[in-house]
Amino acid sequence: MNRWTPQALRDERREWALARGKEGHTVPAIAEALGIARQNARTMLTEAGYSWHAQPRMIRHPKWGNA
Repeated sequence: MNRWTPQALRDERREWALARGKEGHTVPAIAEALGIARQNARTMLTEAGYSWHAQPRMIRHPKWGNA
């Protein structure tokens, strides 16, 4: 995404990112899926009002088969 990305597409991606955050996905995972920098993803979600303290934690570990 860049400054020329249409607002409708930005809004759609913001809603998608918020939903993934509420599922417990991390900023790096969300940023990678959207193809944007981690800081940009964090800023986008923070500006959308996402509360990081309310985020459920997903434990990912290769030994447990959920990495």
